[in-house]
Amino acid sequence: YKDIKKENEKYEHYYKEQKCFDVSQFDQFLEAMKRPLPAVFRITGYKKYPDELAWQTDLNRGQIRKVPQLQNFHSFLIAESESGHITRQEAVSMIPPLLLDVRSHHKERKFHFEKHRRLGEMEPGQRDIFAQDAVSNTPSWLGIAGQRWSACVLCSLNPIEDEAVVAAAIQHCGGAVEVIDADLPGLKWSPGVSKWRVMDRDMNWYETHDEVPENKKKNLSYSMFPPGGQDVMEKMHLERCMRLLPHQQDTGGFFVAVLRKTKPLPWQKDEAKMETKSETNGSETKIQAPPRKKRKWEPGFKEDPFVFLSSKDEATSSQITSFFGLKDFPMDQVLTRTTSEKKKQLYFVSKLVKNIVETNIDHVKVINTGVRVFSRSANTQNDLECEFRLVQDVRENFYYYFNNFFYFFHYPLENSLIECIEPFMATRVVPIQIEDVKRFLLEEQPKYEDLSEQLREKLKDVAPGSMIYKYQPENDDADVACELLLCGWRGTFSSRLYMNNHERMHFLNMLGVPVPKHLLP
Repeated sequence: YKDIKKENEKYEHYYKEQKCFDVSQFDQFLEAMKRPLPAVFRITGYKKYPDELAWQTDLNRGQIRKVPQLQNFHSFLIAESESGHITRQEAVSMIPPLLLDVRSHHKERKFHFEKHRRLGEMEPGQRDIFAQDAVSNTPSWLGIAGQRWSACVLCSLNPIEDEAVVAAAIQHCGGAVEVIDADLPGLKWSPGVSKWRVMDRDMNWYETHDEVPENKKKNLSYSMFPPGGQDVMEKMHLERCMRLLPHQQDTGGFFVAVLRKTKPLPWQKDEAKMETKSETNGSETKIQAPPRKKRKWEPGFKEDPFVFLSSKDEATSSQITSFFGLKDFPMDQVLTRTTSEKKKQLYFVSKLVKNIVETNIDHVKVINTGVRVFSRSANTQNDLECEFRLVQDVRENFYYYFNNFFYFFHYPLENSLIECIEPFMATRVVPIQIEDVKRFLLEEQPKYEDLSEQLREKLKDVAPGSMIYKYQPENDDADVACELLLCGWRGTFSSRLYMNNHERMHFLNMLGVPVPKHLLP
């Protein structure tokens, strides 16, 4: 491909005239905009960054793909990303969780919308992120319940997509939302502005909406402009917003404003009707919200149902519980995507997600939720006691569609699901030595006689089917000092791992074993 000409006179003219940052830095700003972004990744699945769990390289993606000396690093990034152990993400996009101080027990939500009234979804004292994608011009919310702040993050440097959005939201909320000071140690940024202009396609500038010709007011709305004079804008404290410029720390452009909702919004109904208790004839009575009407969904793809296991599925539940020796495992939180008797995939969800799904079945269209925990085995052995096998998935997500908006919840698991289910298993957990672990990872189906005598002896009493291999270091000086849990399969004359190549590469990387060519992507 020919190199793209990275020049745009109108773009340069716009930001020089807009003066939303120190224009003496414009040459540095423009030079940084022309450079490819560096490759960045963060480690997932165990705990949140920073703590050296997010890394930025001095290499861009093109260099990593094309330079032969970086082939191993490229393979590492692919394998770890595909297996869910790292996430490749632009550096500034990692800022919101740091502002929110997200913890593993918090719940996140994201939903797309087009009107500022969605600020009403925030509760007083709740911590949320308000985000807008400058490309699609579609705002969205990320919510963390039970905290005190909110944050507005936008993938744009344009005041019309940044400060104008914050100002319009604050004004629409009638003073119930305010911008507060925020900072991150070591982060470089420029303060927000309280004054900006709007330019039309003919490159004409306007200070106020009243200056816009009538034939152009349809495309240049009132909310694009500062909503008031100097005194009004000063009270909004837009200087507390943070504009991150590409040249300041070799990142993409970004805009952040930390918001706090201080009281109910003007259009919200009296919350006392739904949450507080009132005195009625000397006794306390909880006032219930009015019943919701069943929604009529727009035509489109029909999602498979989400059906939780019940007494009708006793045969399936009993088979799994008995085979894996599950004790006190919450099978009532296991669901399937079919109403037929033959279940293919079984998913596990938290109590909160189960409650959301069951209580909103007529009001929310769930797109995807849960993490696979059991899958019907394709093995054709006749002597199998259980038709299902364990699955080595990593995290639980919850997508749903409501009021023409897509919502997203993410429930990060501190460990992979088999690490969560293993404590409930009284059987089918087989201890394994590190040399056998390496052999299983390097060979798709090792010969039974090539396994250690100790392992062969333990497998004698294990019936064919799914199982977990568990490695535990013998002492603190062991070469591999962490516990490993691997989904395995016990065949009649052999044993293997139920694991894709990316997962194999992940464990080989952990063990410091060179990855063979047949596993490389």
